[in-house]
Amino acid sequence: MKKKIIIVALILLVSVGGYLWHSQQPEHQIGKAVDQFLEHVEHRKISIRNKDDVHNALSKILADTIEFHGVSPLPTNDMTLEQTLDKIDQFQALTTLCEITVSERTIQIIESKAQVYLTTEIHVAVGKNNQVKQNWELILDLKEKDDWRITGLRGKRLE
Repeated sequence: MKKKIIIVALILLVSVGGYLWHSQQPEHQIGKAVDQFLEHVEHRKISIRNKDDVHNALSKILADTIEFHGVSPLPTNDMTLEQTLDKIDQFQALTTLCEITVSERTIQIIESKAQVYLTTEIHVAVGKNNQVKQNWELILDLKEKDDWRITGLRGKRLE
């Protein structure tokens, strides 16, 4: 009986240790930041999410200044965190739905900088009868200081 308890305890320790090690890896932390960004840009008109909660969550993963480059509806200039949050609010106020489905993800890390390449399908609706689905390539730039923060977003539509 003692042998079984020891074996189970060792398995638990190895599992917990493996999880803790994995969660501290840069790839995991970067992926988590990108997932949170997409999650908070996505929305449905009928939602129980509080705007302040969304702003707080985005403030933890976005840098003080974000550099945007791309085609409409993406901005094409540098914006402060507050300006970025305002743009996201405006986008969510104008649309009734935004779903982002990632089909491919590649992460490149060089020292304290990273780029995440995403191939996505973005489904946006304005009302019931005005919907569009487009394929986009998004590139997110991140920089690590205390943690990984998004410093840039580039995007283009795929044909």
